[in-house]
Amino acid sequence: MSATTTTIHRLIAVAALLWYLVCAADYLAFRLMYVPYLSYFTADQIAYFTGLPAWITAAWAISVWSGLAGAVVLWSRGHAAAALFALSFAGLMAATVGLVYVVSPPVSAVAGQNSLWVLLGALAAAFVLLAYAREQNRRQY
Repeated sequence: MSATTTTIHRLIAVAALLWYLVCAADYLAFRLMYVPYLSYFTADQIAYFTGLPAWITAAWAISVWSGLAGAVVLWSRGHAAAALFALSFAGLMAATVGLVYVVSPPVSAVAGQNSLWVLLGALAAAFVLLAYAREQNRRQY
């Protein structure tokens, strides 16, 4: 593997780690009711996100923690990164479907239309990382 390829791989892995660390911080802040973080949200938004059905919260947790694990494994060039990113993508897809189509009101009614763009961006990031990890497996690093 060339030095350029290694550098690009490391940059992607660092970006994945940073992304999933932010996701983990968001998840933990809500689950632990971290007041300084929650001060950025309205009372209705806090009630909405803390009152979600257990399956959506579980999907969110699966997405965050498997994604973070996938980023760590990607950094170390492990082949399990693709499976972990696939699990993360599936969890995020389930949570997104729940937030947009299942719960009432949908997330956009509580958090605004930009919440849909955030979800779409998160899905895109998860998909790109999954595709990258799969391609790395195909190339045998």
